[in-house]
Amino acid sequence: MTRFDLEQQIMTCWNMVEDVKALNAHLMDHREMTQDEISNYLLGLETIYNVKFEQLFSMYERMLEEGKL
Repeated sequence: MTRFDLEQQIMTCWNMVEDVKALNAHLMDHREMTQDEISNYLLGLETIYNVKFEQLFSMYERMLEEGKL
């Protein structure tokens, strides 16, 4: 694991902005969606990004422990 790996993991989390834009565009095109359907989309994004940020922080902690940062 290198600093490059950490940078890549950080960039993966930045994709969140593009995912939110895509979801917003989808919601605008499908205005007949129920609040439950919209909530499910948002809960999915929340779950995915919790996992990604946990992975990022775990990598950061390991690199600190190994003296790579």
